[in-house]
Amino acid sequence: MVWDRFHFLCRRYHQLLQSGEVFREAVVSVESANGVELYGKPFEKDTIPSNLIFALKALSDPQQIKKITNIYGQLDFSNDLEEPPKLRKAKVYVTFVAIVFFMVYAIYQFFVTPVFISMFEAFQTAPTGYMAWYVNNWYLPIVVVFLCIAILFAICSQINKLYKFKVFSPDSVFYRFFIPNRIKNSYSNIIEIVSFPLSEEMNQPEQQKTIISRHLEQVENSDLITEIHILLRREGKNLAQYSEHFILSMMVVIFILIIISIFFFLSSAYAPIFMMGELV
Repeated sequence: MVWDRFHFLCRRYHQLLQSGEVFREAVVSVESANGVELYGKPFEKDTIPSNLIFALKALSDPQQIKKITNIYGQLDFSNDLEEPPKLRKAKVYVTFVAIVFFMVYAIYQFFVTPVFISMFEAFQTAPTGYMAWYVNNWYLPIVVVFLCIAILFAICSQINKLYKFKVFSPDSVFYRFFIPNRIKNSYSNIIEIVSFPLSEEMNQPEQQKTIISRHLEQVENSDLITEIHILLRREGKNLAQYSEHFILSMMVVIFILIIISIFFFLSSAYAPIFMMGELV
């Protein structure tokens, strides 16, 4: 977990600062020591933990650094910010249903439809009704279902990046238009909560503060860790709930489209049988 490494680094920084070591020397000592890899891989670029460590290294006041590393060292974000298992299961389930749908559709298109068309040609008549629509537009259901599944997987990928704590650009088209506002707002709240110990020491302008920052500023230092945990746990549950509901809604849309496609598929499959009976 990415947060395990972050909290370990902060604990070690604080221990070395307590023993009188200079912060820059403590950073080199901790990050080059054996055993750091036990707490996870190095931070990826443009993630919240890497940005927090970068901001921490930019501070010059030893007392500030000591206070912040003490707070982060006692916190544990790992259990509060885990990707819901339902998101991973949703992708597997949709993939399975889609593969079955495309296989059946391919069998009908390449093995069954040519037989019916040749029978119509033998009777010197043209398909009508659902069969005529299917012959002329057989590719449309596949394209629509495929596009919806591609969008679902792209959204799942974006939500997965949220749980890897990526920092998204506000100019990202996909993030702006395809991710619901309540998911984005919940993620913004999480960033604000985990960043508070640092932002408090960086004299954030009053007009940029939200209700979360103002609330945590009023909390006594002894209770700050507890309040951060509580708020983060609640917001983590909100993010998981909003993500699950959104993915479920997308799955419902895809399944409705598949059911509609199956309706036209079956209608076009049975239509030639009845028409042949009338011709005979």
